[in-house]
Amino acid sequence: MHIHRPILSAAWRLALSRKKLWIFGFFALLVFVGGEYQIINQSLSDSLGANIYDRLLANNSIPSELWPSLLSALSVDWATSLAVILLILLVGGLLFLVLWLSVKSQIALINWTKKDRLGETKEEISLWEAFTKKDGCFWRVLATSVFIEIAIFAASVFLSIPLIFLYFQDSLWAVATYTLFFLILIPTILSFSLLAKYAMAEIVLEKKGFTASIIKAWSLFKNNWLVSLEMALILFFINFTVSLITIFILTFIALPIMLTLMLFGLSAPLAILVLLSFLFLALVASFLMTFQTAAWTNLYLEIKDHSVVAKIERLLKSKPKKVKSSVKTKAAIVPKKIISKTVSKKTQSKAKKTNSKKNS
Repeated sequence: MHIHRPILSAAWRLALSRKKLWIFGFFALLVFVGGEYQIINQSLSDSLGANIYDRLLANNSIPSELWPSLLSALSVDWATSLAVILLILLVGGLLFLVLWLSVKSQIALINWTKKDRLGETKEEISLWEAFTKKDGCFWRVLATSVFIEIAIFAASVFLSIPLIFLYFQDSLWAVATYTLFFLILIPTILSFSLLAKYAMAEIVLEKKGFTASIIKAWSLFKNNWLVSLEMALILFFINFTVSLITIFILTFIALPIMLTLMLFGLSAPLAILVLLSFLFLALVASFLMTFQTAAWTNLYLEIKDHSVVAKIERLLKSKPKKVKSSVKTKAAIVPKKIISKTVSKKTQSKAKKTNSKKNS
């Protein structure tokens, strides 16, 4: 059974036909970037540069003097202290709002993927209902996301330990240790990330608790780890290809126009073009997030209800069978009727001979 092709085509069709889902994809992108690729991005960040999310959330983007200034402002007078407290509450409220929209968007994408699989997508997508509906899944989905982020952070810390030794001394032991950590922890992070995807689908669609969903997700992943790995690799290459096409469009089409506008001092068209470029990037990223979530949810529903076989496993099992020689088979197979006829003829000839002897 070809499992990946129908799942990917259904997810692609849903992402293209329901463009309103891109709004959910945009907000879900703020938190659920794709844990299985983050550790790879971190490994390549030194040479290729970190992605936009890493740069926005990096520690060096926050001035080091900010927190001491806030603490000193609290001790000036009551009015200043009240203003600082209100500012902190406002920033915290905005961060929680973004977190709420992100988790709710992830839940909405999972639900709509199941509706599309069951053919229940005739109703209109309601953004208000998706963001305000009480489904009881928010904290459990958020806990799953925090769980995978902690795992990725722990892997990054472990991978950085041998780098410290490599920095101070060029030792073969440090290189061997780093290679060993890399070979062990990268598959571990991939497993945790894929486990989180199945656990989120279990929480949203089956309304199970955090622990029960993790146990069920582990059972599904353990029995279908090769299929899951194949899906992760396919999605990685799709994302990579779409990203290359996007970079090509921006580099060879938008960038020359920007440079031309800068040379002629046309600031207003330049600002519009920069804004359109950022909008184009946001649309592509939102589409990819919608497509990925739909693909993983469809895979979860497929392996949950049916027994599937990985492509690699099918290729290994489909070995050509040895064909026996036709001469031996023909010689070995003799019809029963022929045998009975020959035996009866022999007995009749013997009986005739005995009768002729007696008469003589």
